[in-house]
Amino acid sequence: ILPIVYAAFALSIRALPGGFRPAALVSMLACLVAASFINPPYPFPFENDLEFVSFVHLEQHAASAAEQQSGVIATAFPMSNALRRPEYGFVTRRLRVREMRDFRREDVQRLRANPPADVIVFDPAYDPYGLFALPAIRPFLARYYGYEPRMSANEIAAALSMRVVRQWKERGLTFSLVSR
Repeated sequence: ILPIVYAAFALSIRALPGGFRPAALVSMLACLVAASFINPPYPFPFENDLEFVSFVHLEQHAASAAEQQSGVIATAFPMSNALRRPEYGFVTRRLRVREMRDFRREDVQRLRANPPADVIVFDPAYDPYGLFALPAIRPFLARYYGYEPRMSANEIAAALSMRVVRQWKERGLTFSLVSR
């Protein structure tokens, strides 16, 4: 949808009187650059800005550690694809992966019947101020968006009788390796 938005902006700038066009264009370009580097104060998927670079960097660390492990590794998308597909450049060989939908309690409980050797845990959304955890907001999110809190790496480790063996952090994002 962004190309359509940019086209609308361009048409709008063309409609401005001549003296305002350069100022409007410079302002919009400055806002575009700022939006790539400055995170908003509300929860957002990190692929919307350059936070995705930090996510990929953490994925590389976690994939490198996973490659040293043996057995099935449980994780969610996109980490599951990074471990399964060597052509993506995260691993040198295809790893055995059990893909989880998410890190919600229901998804983790499914692993209890046949626990994996390892679990790679991460949060797919960036919530810098913990707004998802606020008791006043959580019922609204649950009712209208089907939100259910994700389990932390420590909670997953306890539920599966495992332990957190490695953790990587960068710019507010965290990846954890949970193992037996």
